[in-house]
Amino acid sequence: MKVAIHQPECFPWLGFFHKIYLADTFVFLDTVQFEKNNFQNRNKIKIGKTGSWLTIPIYDQPLNTQVKDIKINWSDARFAKKHLMTFKQYYSKSPYFNDIFPFLTQLYSEKIEFLADFNIRFIVFMLEKIGIKTKIVKSSDLTLSGKAQGGTEVTLEICKMLGANTYISGSGAKVYLDIDSYSREKINVYFQEFHHPKYKQLGQDDFVSHLSILDLYFNHGPKSLEIILDGNIGFIE
Repeated sequence: MKVAIHQPECFPWLGFFHKIYLADTFVFLDTVQFEKNNFQNRNKIKIGKTGSWLTIPIYDQPLNTQVKDIKINWSDARFAKKHLMTFKQYYSKSPYFNDIFPFLTQLYSEKIEFLADFNIRFIVFMLEKIGIKTKIVKSSDLTLSGKAQGGTEVTLEICKMLGANTYISGSGAKVYLDIDSYSREKINVYFQEFHHPKYKQLGQDDFVSHLSILDLYFNHGPKSLEIILDGNIGFIE
């Protein structure tokens, strides 16, 4: 069984969904320390000629707070209205705007308490829309030992618990992942390589890459997965 693991990101980019597609089981790693100023509470959409950030405000927490315990700051809910207005302003003319905008409206209206739950709700919805059927698990739902401190220890424990024979890792982990630890457990390590496809975006501006999957789906709807896989491996032997 092929397992991939990643923190639940906010409105993730295309490579995040490609990684999920490669796996038989994907684990949302919500039991590690939250990374401030990363992609867990923000991502980019196309605004004019560039990519611009959309950020979900969160409450300040101690540095060792786990991802699952980070709370969205709804004290000023105007950010939700601003986000929805931004989607309307820049994407209402896209072919598939009405296919997912009602869901986004509902998502914000629910004022979900925890950021990870907000992110996972969005990701699972998009997986269904584009046709990825990978099994989804949260690390907080697994009976982990609590002894692993991070990096290789955490992901290896999860892989062993799930009976993985292949671990799909992001290419950035090449610098720190202890591959020998996996080899001793007879688990192969595969480093994902994702080549960002180009696709038609609204307007006549130059193509902007590395945006949220929202940009792709608003423009191409059901063909999104086909575009994500264009030039990228679709399975592992």
